[in-house]
Amino acid sequence: MAEDLLHPLENSKTLEEVGFGYFNDLASKSFFQHSGCGNFNQHFVMHVLVHDLATWLGGEFYFRTEVLGKDTKIATKTRHLSFSKFSDPISANFDIFGRIKCLRTISPIYLWDDPFNKEKASCSILSKLKYLRVLKFGNFEGLDAFLDSIDELIHLRYLDLSSTSIKILPESLCNLYNLQTLKLFNCNNLTRLPNDMQNLVNLHNLEI
Repeated sequence: MAEDLLHPLENSKTLEEVGFGYFNDLASKSFFQHSGCGNFNQHFVMHVLVHDLATWLGGEFYFRTEVLGKDTKIATKTRHLSFSKFSDPISANFDIFGRIKCLRTISPIYLWDDPFNKEKASCSILSKLKYLRVLKFGNFEGLDAFLDSIDELIHLRYLDLSSTSIKILPESLCNLYNLQTLKLFNCNNLTRLPNDMQNLVNLHNLEI
């Protein structure tokens, strides 16, 4: 949904239903394989051969690395970035985001690790990520200052802040009129939602 890969069908199905249909079809053809169940969800993996093919087809648009640092060689065409952690302090890695100005996805490899190494994330990162559509910051610490400028990400469709220590979401979050999914699962310190949540007219999923 966040990447506009799904389109409504004539039979009035929601985008979620269309997406589930596509996924189930791919799973039935063994593109995805069931790997067990977690506390709340089923888990699937991609066969290694299918993964290798997808990586090859993705070319320079997809980039995955364990450690991301200022010396990491990454193509300016990169649209989707996955990494485990920064090799240096955050301030030393700003140039990375300056080189990939058209980035659309930031997703951690390991959902329960903090790539920022428990440093505070600077709001100046946002000025380099104007086209971002998917941002997964689950389990990150020091996000308060970062989120104060979240409304700069006007194209954002998917925001995951699960398992963070955030207490209050900024009112500016409600300016993200393209936002479709907001995940706040296991945010035990969260005291309230912004007052103008009704402004998020495209919000399909809210998980708390």
